[in-house]
Amino acid sequence: MVDWVPVASQFKSLVQATFGDRKGAKETQERFIRQCPVVSQVTSAVQASKGDKAAARRTQLEFLRVVGGLVDSVPLVGHLKGGIHYACGDKNRGDVAMKASSHTSAAIAGGIGGFFVGGPVGATLGGMAAGSAMDSIITLSEFGVSRRFKPEGILKPLSDPKNPGKWVDAVAGVIVDGILGKGAGALVAKSNIQPSALHMAVSEEKKKIIKSLVQLAAETLAVSACTTIASRAGMEFGERIICGLEEEVDSKPFNGTGKLPQIMYH
Repeated sequence: MVDWVPVASQFKSLVQATFGDRKGAKETQERFIRQCPVVSQVTSAVQASKGDKAAARRTQLEFLRVVGGLVDSVPLVGHLKGGIHYACGDKNRGDVAMKASSHTSAAIAGGIGGFFVGGPVGATLGGMAAGSAMDSIITLSEFGVSRRFKPEGILKPLSDPKNPGKWVDAVAGVIVDGILGKGAGALVAKSNIQPSALHMAVSEEKKKIIKSLVQLAAETLAVSACTTIASRAGMEFGERIICGLEEEVDSKPFNGTGKLPQIMYH
């Protein structure tokens, strides 16, 4: 997640090296020079000047993939992009876009709700909590539909607890959710609605504004969750019942005994 971000990428690499994952630290920095804006373009130019056009092209494609990931994270835009991928038969990219957009939507909604409860601090904590909740919803819906444990976001370290890089990504994700939540709260603050407004006697006009914002936040979170679950379930149903395609084998399977993978108990 943070591989392309200056300073954050170097910090992640340092943590990986400190905990003995020197290979992961090296790979993180290799991704940084291929994914970071400006740096990736310089890397591509150097590769091309040395006659390695294939490497230069791979660098450009990897940078574009990062840009695409940022688009996936935009609420509603990511959902639309995911729908287009599904329509084109690209289930994997559709899943990625849907999940990313749903996560961001949840963090923003949580920030708005948290602002009314505790001001800027509440907005920050609300964004963190809502983002984590969405990760749990996505992970559980994935397991419920495909019987495969594929943790998302803050839960990703569960798939490989000894990987320091995944822990750094998870913590960074929570911090970003907090920033999104605080930003959403700041936008609400500009409307001159005070955090304590829900506990004060206010004008009917402000009550209507508060009600509309809270309703919008709740609906955004609900739509995001339902879209994530429904889209995933729909694709699985289409594959198994209509198309009869084989299941993917890129994650831990359900063991058939009614229990989650053993890692869940550690």
